[in-house]
Amino acid sequence: MIKINKSYSSEFIKRYLDYALNEVIGTNLEACFKSAPIEIRVQLSDFFCLPYLRTLVTAKAENLESIIEDIYDAFPQLAERYCYSYLLKHTEPFFESLTEALSAPATPEIIDDAVKNALVALRSIGNGMTMPFTDELVIQLSTPGTARHKKKRLLTRLLVIKTGRHKFSKKERSIFPPWVNDFEGVFNFEKISSMFGADLCVRLDVTVCPYCALESIQAYQKLGIRPDLDHFYPRTRFPFLAISLFNLVPAGVNCNQKLKKNHPMLGHAHPFLHGVEFDQVFSFGYRPDIAISDSLSIKLILQGVDCKAKNMDRFKIEPIYNSHKELRSWFATTYDLLSVIKELGDGITEQQVKRLVHSTVDLTRPSTQVTAQKFKIEAVNHISGQSLQATLQDRE
Repeated sequence: MIKINKSYSSEFIKRYLDYALNEVIGTNLEACFKSAPIEIRVQLSDFFCLPYLRTLVTAKAENLESIIEDIYDAFPQLAERYCYSYLLKHTEPFFESLTEALSAPATPEIIDDAVKNALVALRSIGNGMTMPFTDELVIQLSTPGTARHKKKRLLTRLLVIKTGRHKFSKKERSIFPPWVNDFEGVFNFEKISSMFGADLCVRLDVTVCPYCALESIQAYQKLGIRPDLDHFYPRTRFPFLAISLFNLVPAGVNCNQKLKKNHPMLGHAHPFLHGVEFDQVFSFGYRPDIAISDSLSIKLILQGVDCKAKNMDRFKIEPIYNSHKELRSWFATTYDLLSVIKELGDGITEQQVKRLVHSTVDLTRPSTQVTAQKFKIEAVNHISGQSLQATLQDRE
């Protein structure tokens, strides 16, 4: 919901990049590639050359999805292990028919037809490369002796994988080549976060979660306390972005660990690129015959930009704001205050009205530092007919 405008100085980026290349990636990358077959090792070395690694670490937020496509299109073996849903992105028609098939009564004919379509989709993956998990699925689905109920279970699992919620078990991970499994250790986030984590949070100067605008994420650098550094594109799905500077977003525990988790986030709104400061987000309803704090209904206004709408859904903005007792109480108190101002009419000066209105919401600081600033602004505008605007974070 909140756009982060601050960036990093060229001096800081250089220092971060030098440490990432020399202390984190260098020896890890070489060790990982050693276990790959010679032809794949050459491809990996050519692809992940020094200039590309520099780009990988410092790429701007708007380029991260292109990097994901470049790497997973070049090495579908990595996509199979870390983000299988990415491999399935070109099989959308199949999944539409599969969802319909599995929601219908499971007749033998329906299951057999779904299996046939699944095999066509799975065999189109990987451009002829050895794909251990996919190949195993194909074997199980195509073996005549596999019972239909087991095949249906496999098809159901494919649907779960497509949503991005799938996670391989330890046993399943063991079927992948060592270089594929070792790849996630190349970009060591723990090492770089111990060196730069607190500094990143302080430099961005964000004290409320940019996803929900509710949870406090104040950093206390002298005490060694900092908020979560969320990987917008999760490192479990995209390990090569684990230390990419503009993939790291200070965030609240609820949004990062409980709502977002390891969802791929492709097509969602990145806080370095998008915010809702100038959008109309909330609508308000309440009954005059019931206490406003009890009757208040908060609805989201449909966002015209799809990526923003996806974020609103992912971070459960409407139910969370509706359930937030402090915000409901604030709305009721503000409603009462602004109603008194209206009743005073000519008995209060315009300057006094302005001071009282502005006392209900802090506009002296940017939205990155004021809890629920956007909500409060729209509520005040709704109640009083004002036209207050959110305060954007300075770039410097």
